[in-house]
Amino acid sequence: MQCPYVDCDATLPDGSGNCNKCLRNFKMCKATSCGRANRRFARFCHACGSSLGKDDSLGENENDWAMFQGGIQRTGLNRVPLTHGFSSFDRQSPLETLGSFQLRNRCHSLLLSEGRLIALSANGEVLVVDVQGDTANEISRFSLGGEVFAEPAIAGGMLFAATGDWIKAYALGSTADGGVSDAPYWQMQLTGRARHSLLAVKDLLYCMTEQSDGTELVALSRIFTSNPKQTRMHRSPAFSPLAGKVTPQGCKVYFIENRKGVTLYEIEHTGKDHGDMTSRTLNDLQDYAQGTPICVVGGMLFGIFGKRKQLCCVRISPDGKYETRGEDVETFAFAEISTSILVSSNWIANTGNGTRGELDAGESYRGMPVVIGGSVVAVSLNGGMVRLYELRDLSHSRNWQCSVNGSEVTALISAGPLLIVGDARGKVTIARFP
Repeated sequence: MQCPYVDCDATLPDGSGNCNKCLRNFKMCKATSCGRANRRFARFCHACGSSLGKDDSLGENENDWAMFQGGIQRTGLNRVPLTHGFSSFDRQSPLETLGSFQLRNRCHSLLLSEGRLIALSANGEVLVVDVQGDTANEISRFSLGGEVFAEPAIAGGMLFAATGDWIKAYALGSTADGGVSDAPYWQMQLTGRARHSLLAVKDLLYCMTEQSDGTELVALSRIFTSNPKQTRMHRSPAFSPLAGKVTPQGCKVYFIENRKGVTLYEIEHTGKDHGDMTSRTLNDLQDYAQGTPICVVGGMLFGIFGKRKQLCCVRISPDGKYETRGEDVETFAFAEISTSILVSSNWIANTGNGTRGELDAGESYRGMPVVIGGSVVAVSLNGGMVRLYELRDLSHSRNWQCSVNGSEVTALISAGPLLIVGDARGKVTIARFP
């Protein structure tokens, strides 16, 4: 049996409960045909996907879709089932604060993995917090050694983060208390400064790098070994953030480019050091709204297109047919596959039931919405405010003042009943719905 921690190469007797080399504990999969060892804080078996036991501290929605945990621009990857059904929304009960922590610089990114919050500041400080209990407890801190410009990614027990034109991998749970070692498992120089979001699918990591004449897409293979390989895939003046999906046969990655119309690129992973890339023109669509998120759900791609900023649901199949779900859209999220949450400059709408909420004069939305527990939509406003909307009726809402002295909210994520906010002064607040 191999130790499940990627930075340890120990081979152990079957049934071992811990590693006699790195001294860390395991969680064993109880599925009859599996029995594989998993990292201590895993909730799903990395080999067969079976549940390793429910974590009650994260509530009923422990299978929340990855998008709920940070927005589609941050993850771009649908991995687990969507949550269905709405619970009641109590507009009187305040959020329960589990803890707050201070970074030295603006909070750039928030990620959740196996009951651990990982917060990154703009100048490369990394904070690891245990959020599994009734209080949030700091585990460790370290520095990436440079500024962060791209959203990081977590996959296979690894944190992938870019600082300038370097990308680094860190093993999660690599300390005795479940923290992250401050020494990278590997690091590699890129062709330019990373931008947008890193996207990890299977054993590949895709990222975009800035070039003097535009943007270059780079694929890193063998990312769970100490010797990854870099392949330059595509170069263009500008293209969309990446989106991807994992299928039983493998994985696919997508991006869009405005060149002689709207061009959709598909990279299918075939087990080589990089995938095979194909492209085709989506003739019926007007220009993609540059810089806005895209995502893939099943056989459909969602993005914002045209002068009217329409959210379009586009078939990935060759016919490329599409339908629109609204216009004047700045960003979006999902409550279910058929229910989109649309955010404009001064309103938010639920396409499933037609309800909407309006902003008052002087208010404006900041960033992407997140869905909490299948019943609440949270979206940040100017002035350091987060507005909480009842999903089944967006005309019902209340405010949560969460940042210091009205400092702007710069990162917002959720998982189960947890809502986590980072602001421009580096404050990170972890709250829970009662």
